[in-house]
Amino acid sequence: MINFVNDVLIPGLGIGMAYALIAAGFSVMERVTGVVNFAHGGLVSLAPVSVVGLVGLGWSPVAAFAGSLVIVIVAVLVEEWAAIRPFIRTASSLTWILSTFGVGIVIEEVAHIISGGVPANFPWHLGYQPMTLGPFRITGVTLTLILAAPVLITLIGLLYRHSRVGKMMEAVGQDFDGARSVGVDVAAMSRLSAVLSAVVAAITGWLIAPIFLASPEIGILLTFNGFVALAFGGVGSLPGALVGGTAVGLTVHAAGVALGPSWSNLMLFALLLAVYLVRPGGAFPPAHARRV
Repeated sequence: MINFVNDVLIPGLGIGMAYALIAAGFSVMERVTGVVNFAHGGLVSLAPVSVVGLVGLGWSPVAAFAGSLVIVIVAVLVEEWAAIRPFIRTASSLTWILSTFGVGIVIEEVAHIISGGVPANFPWHLGYQPMTLGPFRITGVTLTLILAAPVLITLIGLLYRHSRVGKMMEAVGQDFDGARSVGVDVAAMSRLSAVLSAVVAAITGWLIAPIFLASPEIGILLTFNGFVALAFGGVGSLPGALVGGTAVGLTVHAAGVALGPSWSNLMLFALLLAVYLVRPGGAFPPAHARRV
């Protein structure tokens, strides 16, 4: 017999937090540049693949994590310079959609070269064995995701709300020309948003790799689910990322448990369609018009 809390709610919430982190990574860059970075999934997969590759070269795990973060940041800065900033102010979103998709494919191929195309175990985690916490049963990996995602997303929100640099990034997102006219370095803010999204991508990759393995495909496989979470919560909204990730995770996992794995994608598409039909702006729509 299925135990709803332990078999559906907790695992669904865990995977939902992975989708929430991907949606938050999308939102971090979109809030400043107006661009939804479709290479974000590739960055997510590049982080754990780089850790495993660097450890294989003899690096210590701590150095490998630091090195993988640097690799992801360098990759996103190159992307921001070549595939995002030149198209921020174009009339059509098709240009940056195609350019970021193209970069995502390149990043995936680089990850394939690093990994040799072979998924690897990611041994740095809090455990797969279920722990009993009162009436609840949960693994360390799932608990880490459930705890880490809200904390990270909250910290990003505090950065925007209470720091000078966060307010400057928000100003660029709200009014590009106005921010530049009062002395804000809009190019620097664009780069900073890219770095922040890279940090989110790396942490996301490290957290989900114990579940999905360190593989070049993990980010790509989760990108669409993360985008549905983004659409559900509202593009650019950090609270919306949590709400959307939770909704998508629970919907997909519950459909898989109750109806079988083949129903998961069907329910995901149904959820996306319902969002755009009923509330196109998502649960937390932007306060002003954005180009998506």
